[in-house]
Amino acid sequence: MTSLLSDTPTPLTDAASVRTGDALLGAHSADAYAELMHEVVDALAQRFTDVDAPTSANDRTSLEARVAGFDLDGQGIGNLAALREADDLYARNAVWFHHPSYVAHLNCPVAVPAVAAEAMLAAINTSVDTYDQS
Repeated sequence: MTSLLSDTPTPLTDAASVRTGDALLGAHSADAYAELMHEVVDALAQRFTDVDAPTSANDRTSLEARVAGFDLDGQGIGNLAALREADDLYARNAVWFHHPSYVAHLNCPVAVPAVAAEAMLAAINTSVDTYDQS
């Protein structure tokens, strides 16, 4: 398995991996979920280590042009390839609150346990209506 930051194809890049049933989280997709989450975690950990400034310094116009270049209505490209695009477009150009040169105004550095809990919450996807409606 390669990293999101690598251009080397992997089995997860196959466009067929985007079939509707396969995209839903459940027992049948638990292994794919774990692999994909590891890819994201590893790529972000590498970005945390590698960033040398709180921002990429790309201006809004150039970022808008890059976003406009993505075909969101076309054929799926596969889970890993889509996450590579998100990494390249979003993570590469994010504001890094953890960087020592970032001066917090409204946003502060993120706590590691909070990120882990957020991943748990997102995967379980409980709604407050679940108990209210039962």
